[in-house]
Amino acid sequence: MGKPYDGTTEGTFTLDFGLNASFGGNQRVGLDGNFQYFNYSLPKELEITEGEKVGYGTYFDNFATATLSPYYKVEGDNWHIKLGVNAMFFSGEYKKAMVSPNISADVEVADKTVLYLNANGKLQSNSMYDLFRTNRYSSPISRITPSRNWLDGILGIKSGVAPGFWFDVFGGYKITNNNYFFVPVFNNENDAFGNFSAPLNNVNTNQLFIGANLKYSYQQLFEISLKGVYNNWDAKLNDNWENEADKKIKAFGMPEMEITAGVTVRPLKNLSASLDYYLATGRETCVSLGQDLKMDNINELNLTGAYNFNDTFGLYLKLNNVLFQKYELYYGYPLQKFSAMIGVNINF
Repeated sequence: MGKPYDGTTEGTFTLDFGLNASFGGNQRVGLDGNFQYFNYSLPKELEITEGEKVGYGTYFDNFATATLSPYYKVEGDNWHIKLGVNAMFFSGEYKKAMVSPNISADVEVADKTVLYLNANGKLQSNSMYDLFRTNRYSSPISRITPSRNWLDGILGIKSGVAPGFWFDVFGGYKITNNNYFFVPVFNNENDAFGNFSAPLNNVNTNQLFIGANLKYSYQQLFEISLKGVYNNWDAKLNDNWENEADKKIKAFGMPEMEITAGVTVRPLKNLSASLDYYLATGRETCVSLGQDLKMDNINELNLTGAYNFNDTFGLYLKLNNVLFQKYELYYGYPLQKFSAMIGVNINF
């Protein structure tokens, strides 16, 4: 039986701002900014000895992140363009600075048909709050290096030219340094924290994805949607791994193929019933580097019924995983085979 410890406390200060000015009737310049500061208070068991180099289990130095995004926008009768950059920086033991594009454009190439492009980037703080929002089983005994997303680009075409029918076909590429994937950690030693998910950090990734999103609706009676995305990952350990640098690994936990489908029927004005389906295939995890394990596909069907008495009050019933499938979002933590929820909606 392990000895219970108090947890680490993370305090966050966030400042966002945006300035812009228009000129020429159809042009605008602006500057967006974000600043965050993260402060950690450690329990006695995790306090860092003065002069000790930070590392696994003690990596809790305070740090700050900052992003400045100057841009220029111009629009015409059937097109829009945004040109800008993101200048980003984070402090701390492994401080870095980077610049990414901040570009978007779209043009109506035919009736109700738009060709679009987005190329952006982001500094992801990887705070403990962010990690636990993603995975409640994440390791509480160290923080990880912020991720530097140099490029998150997408090119696509979307159209609503046919009555009730809409489609979006797209492809993109994403480049990230210091990315992370959750992997299981097993520890059976006395007075040691074990059996949790650890964020495997300091991984450089390239992600290519292509997909399509289709929707059809008939008046207010029903709506059908179908989305499919194929992901191709290239992941390598970076220089922080010393002898393991440039070693290829899998994108642990990430699906190769994702399919999302939904049907909503409204037989009465205030009554609706929805079926939502999600399939994710090709996921793997590892129990140690070089020992990979295949994970079961996510194969989930959910049913939701809702009745609105008026614009303010309504009832809903949701049945999750009605196919009673067994799978895990994170290795070692299976989800419930079935669950149900009933509730009240109140709209103000």
